[in-house]
Amino acid sequence: MEKPILIYQKNADKVMNRIMLPKKFIDKWGSSYYMEVYKDKIVLVPVNKELK
Repeated sequence: MEKPILIYQKNADKVMNRIMLPKKFIDKWGSSYYMEVYKDKIVLVPVNKELK
């Protein structure tokens, strides 16, 4: 199994119930993601995987 390039821990905002992604992520991968929910984890997958 391939190891992750980066592990980034982020807490959800308590008021708006959202997670803010760093601008570097948005610039590289875009702002649209699929959320894959598993029993033990959540995976965000960019809708457009094409690099800019």
